[in-house]
Amino acid sequence: MNPPAPSAALSIAMISLHSGPLGPLGASRTGGLSVCLRALARELGRAGHRVDLFAPPPGDAHGEEPLPLAPNVRLFPVAAGISSSALDLYRQAEEILGTIERLRRRAAARYDLVHSHYWASGRTAELACRAWGVPHVLTLHTLAAGKRRFRAGGQEHSVRLATERRLAAACDGLIVPSPREKEILLRFCPTASDRTAVVPWGVDFEGFRPIPRREARRRLGIPQASEVVLYVGRVVPEKGLKRLMSALAHLRGRARLRLLVVGGDGADDPRLRLLAAHMRARGLENRVTFCGRVTPEALPLFYSAADLLALPSSYESFGLVVLEALACGTPVAATPVGAAEFLLRDGKRGRLASGFAPADLARAIADLLDTHLHSPFMAESLRRSIAAYGWERTAAGALAVYRALLSGRENTSTAAAGTSLCCGCGLGRGHR
Repeated sequence: MNPPAPSAALSIAMISLHSGPLGPLGASRTGGLSVCLRALARELGRAGHRVDLFAPPPGDAHGEEPLPLAPNVRLFPVAAGISSSALDLYRQAEEILGTIERLRRRAAARYDLVHSHYWASGRTAELACRAWGVPHVLTLHTLAAGKRRFRAGGQEHSVRLATERRLAAACDGLIVPSPREKEILLRFCPTASDRTAVVPWGVDFEGFRPIPRREARRRLGIPQASEVVLYVGRVVPEKGLKRLMSALAHLRGRARLRLLVVGGDGADDPRLRLLAAHMRARGLENRVTFCGRVTPEALPLFYSAADLLALPSSYESFGLVVLEALACGTPVAATPVGAAEFLLRDGKRGRLASGFAPADLARAIADLLDTHLHSPFMAESLRRSIAAYGWERTAAGALAVYRALLSGRENTSTAAAGTSLCCGCGLGRGHR
């Protein structure tokens, strides 16, 4: 393989079989991974690189014709990911590669490298790279080892744990979004150290911006005098909604306190029914509103209407909602996970709970409600504090990893550090 010139536009294949870029956010399979796919591909396309994304199509799409997503970005629909479990996708790797190869040949496309997302895509990407003679960059997004370490969610399948370890050892480069995620990765795959780069995720500053609180509450029908805690995300055990409701039970003396839950798979979602029972058992039935899924365009209204965003997770590889809230001028109370551990450490953007007990989270929420002075000035100050986290910076970091591999440089983590991602990003120099 002849590497492209350092300034040449790249042709990149992205493979994400378990979650696509266009699904409804907040559904069981559509969360931060989907946002990352769409944003990273878009920014690489804006920079002049060509990105072909092999992923499940949106629900109303049929056929195998590529769908334009953004300038220089196409979605090639791989229907296998629509209903298959992650384990099934892993087991069907060779069959899925046949579909991808047929789509690639029909489009007469050639690639400089493959960037795969999530473990279920890694095996297919590995086979594709072998067939095409190109490097494999892997982003796992979450780690089975992390979920086990923090007891987040149900028991992860042993196949996933073994596959992530093998893929991390075999791929050419890895991208993780936070220093803690790199630490977890290297615990079970120490040999990946020199091939792992920390590239923080970003936020769409055009889409997420402050709206005056009074206006946001009026449009959402929220009483102006309420103390509003907001949760945004999927309704899965590792996201910690039970922990958050138990924390609110510690704060039942605050008569004006309300929780808005944005996300979930609708009224028939069995997880939502279990959460509703948990809510009633703690006497919170008049304090919690399940808002369901909302469009990305509506999310800034919810962030701006809230006094704070709560991130109660047991485990996060990053936690994109933290950046979205701060971009809207809303502070965050969070458990010590993902990027929250670094973004909130100094107390200027919110409060970091001292641990994972509901009482720890309750104290962080109460302290933030009691001390944060909400004003347009404070909202803009919070927004400015994360100015380094635009998606264009993420794309630059990923591109540095790509070019390092294509130029034959061995230490991918050092190459990524050369993009100056650390300058003001809030993660500190220690992640280089």
